[in-house]
Amino acid sequence: MSEDQDEELGGLFKEVFLTNGPSLVVCDEAHIIKNDAAKISKELGKLTCPRRICLTGYPLQNNLKEYWCMVGGTLIIITFIIIIVYFWRRLNPLSLLRQMNFVYPGYLGSYSSFKTSYEIPIEKGMSQDAETDEILSSSVKLKKLHIKLGKIIHRKGPEVLEKLLPAKHEFVITCRPTDLQRKVYQAFIKETSTVLFASLVSSLVTLHPVLLKKSRDLCTKNRANKKKKKEEETENQEETLVADPTEYDRLVTTMALLEEHEKTDNSKSLEYSPKMCLLFEIIKKCKELGEKLLVFSKHIPSLDYVEEVLANSYPHIEKLRFDGNDQVKKRTANVDTFQKDPDYTVFLISTVAGGLGINLTSATRAVLLDINWNPCLDEQALARLYRFGQTKPVYVYRFLLYGTFDEVVYNVNIKKQGLSK
Repeated sequence: MSEDQDEELGGLFKEVFLTNGPSLVVCDEAHIIKNDAAKISKELGKLTCPRRICLTGYPLQNNLKEYWCMVGGTLIIITFIIIIVYFWRRLNPLSLLRQMNFVYPGYLGSYSSFKTSYEIPIEKGMSQDAETDEILSSSVKLKKLHIKLGKIIHRKGPEVLEKLLPAKHEFVITCRPTDLQRKVYQAFIKETSTVLFASLVSSLVTLHPVLLKKSRDLCTKNRANKKKKKEEETENQEETLVADPTEYDRLVTTMALLEEHEKTDNSKSLEYSPKMCLLFEIIKKCKELGEKLLVFSKHIPSLDYVEEVLANSYPHIEKLRFDGNDQVKKRTANVDTFQKDPDYTVFLISTVAGGLGINLTSATRAVLLDINWNPCLDEQALARLYRFGQTKPVYVYRFLLYGTFDEVVYNVNIKKQGLSK
């Protein structure tokens, strides 16, 4: 498209959507506008439209401010409506707020007043060390917020699907770390200074210690590629957006332990990772029963590791893969093949890339190798197999490693989901 055509199209959009404005705007996946500082939220806020509908299955992902963003603000809109179709988890009132700022600006007042009236007292009462009066205040504020939002929210809970789908059974399995994992974990805790990087390293070590060096190499490679071609985006959010190659340089003792470990003949053995041992037991059982399994991970190195072990030790178990490095045509072909071909047992999927837009109802079991800070990513991933079209009971296995960030992140996610009660 030429620059003239681009300017002409931009002028047309401005005239249609900003100057005169449509009569009705419907926003699907409305949780995307959870951040009032994001460009998409700012642009949508410019629309001159009296009627706005937001559709989302995940209204809250992190905190109450997200909820304010969808309701609050300063301008008054004459006509408003918001529909929350929430199938997979109970409604959580924190995330929807940012989206409400778009639907009915001014309904919840300014963010500062909302924070004082609702966010602070509600979150205080839900902390582990909350006093009795704080817990009571939190319950009262949460009830008032539900009543206030009930006027403009139409909610459908998971019970809608429970009547139409077979049962879903979820298991949280906590594994005991190996001696190597414990040593590496204790070493990096002393050498890292940021929570986000510590979370990344912990997640990799809990999967298999050798993945830490693989992640460092991949991160360095991705950074180099980005310098050559800025528009190219790599798949793993945590590795590309959180990890900096220089962060790994501080892990002197940690990397020394791993280098010493690599001198052994079986440095990549499953025995150094209880998660991987358990995963391959499930894989073998699925093959025996003729069932299909989805394996989700947010880390590319972990998918590489599982794929390598399958190829070398279990060549008779057919597998496919889905991540952000694949071309769209290949992704579509792999999904179709897995759905239709009974010979394929395992589908390795990136939680970020494969969490939306695909149907994998031929699978009846799923393993979440790691836990995301945003619980919606995991829930969206599980929705690939537990959805309309599923005819058999579904079994979900969440893996945690005892005494690590896995437990911290999982407990935080439970707290977020607890706000819906």
